[in-house]
Amino acid sequence: MIPIVYSKTRTVAEADLDELQHVNNVVYLNYLQSIAIEHWYGSVPKTISDPVRWVVRNHNITYLKPAIKNDVLHLKTWISGFEGISCYRSYEIYNAQNQLLITATTHWVAVNPTSHKPQRLDLEQIKPYFFQ
Repeated sequence: MIPIVYSKTRTVAEADLDELQHVNNVVYLNYLQSIAIEHWYGSVPKTISDPVRWVVRNHNITYLKPAIKNDVLHLKTWISGFEGISCYRSYEIYNAQNQLLITATTHWVAVNPTSHKPQRLDLEQIKPYFFQ
Protein backbone atom coordinates (compact mmCIF):
# COMPACT_ATOMS: atom_id res chain seq x y z
CA MET A 1 0.00 0.00 0.00
CA ILE A 2 1.17 3.49 -0.82
CA PRO A 3 0.38 6.16 1.80
CA ILE A 4 -1.45 9.31 0.78
CA VAL A 5 0.73 12.30 1.73
CA TYR A 6 -0.98 15.26 3.35
CA SER A 7 0.86 18.59 3.18
CA LYS A 8 0.54 22.21 4.15
CA THR A 9 2.69 25.33 4.16
CA ARG A 10 3.33 27.67 7.07
CA THR A 11 5.60 30.64 7.69
CA VAL A 12 7.82 30.81 10.77
CA ALA A 13 6.68 33.55 13.14
CA GLU A 14 8.73 35.48 15.70
CA ALA A 15 6.94 33.61 18.51
CA ASP A 16 8.21 30.28 17.09
CA LEU A 17 11.87 31.15 17.78
CA ASP A 18 14.18 30.17 20.63
CA GLU A 19 17.07 32.21 22.06
CA LEU A 20 19.26 31.21 19.08
CA GLN A 21 16.63 32.63 16.69
CA HIS A 22 15.82 29.14 15.36
CA VAL A 23 12.44 27.42 15.51
CA ASN A 24 12.18 25.99 19.03
CA ASN A 25 12.05 22.20 19.28
CA VAL A 26 8.74 22.37 21.18
CA VAL A 27 7.29 24.48 18.37
CA TYR A 28 8.29 21.81 15.86
CA LEU A 29 6.42 19.30 17.99
CA ASN A 30 3.38 21.58 17.85
CA TYR A 31 3.70 21.78 14.04
CA LEU A 32 3.71 17.97 13.88
CA GLN A 33 0.75 17.53 16.18
CA SER A 34 -1.25 20.21 14.35
CA ILE A 35 -0.76 18.70 10.91
CA ALA A 36 -1.57 15.21 12.24
CA ILE A 37 -4.85 16.40 13.74
CA GLU A 38 -5.71 18.40 10.63
CA HIS A 39 -4.98 15.36 8.45
CA TRP A 40 -7.16 13.06 10.58
CA TYR A 41 -10.19 15.35 10.74
CA GLY A 42 -9.83 16.42 7.11
CA SER A 43 -9.47 12.91 5.72
CA VAL A 44 -12.21 10.86 7.35
CA PRO A 45 -15.94 11.46 7.76
CA LYS A 46 -17.30 12.40 11.17
CA THR A 47 -18.74 8.91 11.55
CA ILE A 48 -15.14 7.69 11.82
CA SER A 49 -13.47 10.68 13.52
CA ASP A 50 -16.05 11.41 16.22
CA PRO A 51 -15.80 8.08 18.09
CA VAL A 52 -11.98 8.16 18.17
CA ARG A 53 -9.40 10.37 19.87
CA TRP A 54 -5.65 9.97 19.62
CA VAL A 55 -3.02 10.08 22.34
CA VAL A 56 0.72 9.98 21.76
CA ARG A 57 2.72 7.01 22.93
CA ASN A 58 6.03 8.14 21.42
CA HIS A 59 7.53 10.96 19.31
CA ASN A 60 10.87 10.63 17.54
CA ILE A 61 12.21 13.80 15.90
CA THR A 62 15.49 14.21 14.04
CA TYR A 63 16.61 17.82 13.58
CA LEU A 64 18.72 18.24 10.45
CA LYS A 65 18.80 21.99 9.76
CA PRO A 66 17.36 25.03 11.55
CA ALA A 67 14.48 27.18 10.37
CA ILE A 68 14.42 30.92 11.09
CA LYS A 69 11.90 33.76 11.15
CA ASN A 70 9.92 34.18 7.92
CA ASP A 71 11.07 30.83 6.48
CA VAL A 72 8.29 29.22 4.49
CA LEU A 73 8.03 25.62 5.63
CA HIS A 74 6.46 22.71 3.77
CA LEU A 75 5.11 20.15 6.21
CA LYS A 76 4.25 16.64 5.06
CA THR A 77 2.69 13.75 6.93
CA TRP A 78 1.40 10.31 6.09
CA ILE A 79 0.21 7.18 7.82
CA SER A 80 2.89 4.52 7.65
CA GLY A 81 0.73 1.90 9.35
CA PHE A 82 -2.26 0.93 11.47
CA GLU A 83 -2.18 -2.01 13.84
CA GLY A 84 -4.85 -2.77 16.42
CA ILE A 85 -5.07 0.35 18.58
CA SER A 86 -1.97 1.97 17.05
CA CYS A 87 -1.36 4.40 14.23
CA TYR A 88 2.16 5.08 13.02
CA ARG A 89 2.63 8.47 11.37
CA SER A 90 5.66 9.90 9.58
CA TYR A 91 6.55 13.54 8.91
CA GLU A 92 9.00 15.66 6.96
CA ILE A 93 9.50 19.41 7.05
CA TYR A 94 11.29 21.23 4.21
CA ASN A 95 12.23 24.87 3.71
CA ALA A 96 11.50 26.85 0.54
CA GLN A 97 14.83 25.71 -0.92
CA ASN A 98 13.59 22.11 -0.58
CA GLN A 99 16.14 21.33 2.13
CA LEU A 100 14.98 18.67 4.56
CA LEU A 101 14.90 20.20 8.06
CA ILE A 102 13.07 17.61 10.15
CA THR A 103 12.12 13.96 9.94
CA ALA A 104 9.84 12.51 12.59
CA THR A 105 7.60 9.62 13.51
CA THR A 106 4.83 9.36 16.06
CA HIS A 107 3.16 6.31 17.54
CA TRP A 108 -0.45 7.31 18.27
CA VAL A 109 -2.93 5.19 20.24
CA ALA A 110 -6.67 5.31 19.52
CA VAL A 111 -8.87 5.90 22.56
CA ASN A 112 -12.59 6.14 23.15
CA PRO A 113 -13.45 9.81 23.88
CA THR A 114 -15.88 8.85 26.66
CA SER A 115 -14.11 6.01 28.47
CA HIS A 116 -10.56 7.15 27.57
CA LYS A 117 -9.70 3.48 27.07
CA PRO A 118 -7.77 2.20 24.05
CA GLN A 119 -9.94 1.01 21.20
CA ARG A 120 -9.24 -1.02 18.11
CA LEU A 121 -9.81 0.51 14.69
CA ASP A 122 -11.30 -1.28 11.74
CA LEU A 123 -8.43 -0.98 9.27
CA GLU A 124 -10.66 -1.85 6.31
CA GLN A 125 -12.96 1.04 7.18
CA ILE A 126 -10.24 3.70 7.31
CA LYS A 127 -7.67 2.32 4.85
CA PRO A 128 -9.15 4.13 1.80
CA TYR A 129 -8.54 7.48 3.44
CA PHE A 130 -4.86 6.88 4.03
CA PHE A 131 -3.62 4.35 1.48
CA GLN A 132 -3.86 4.09 -2.30
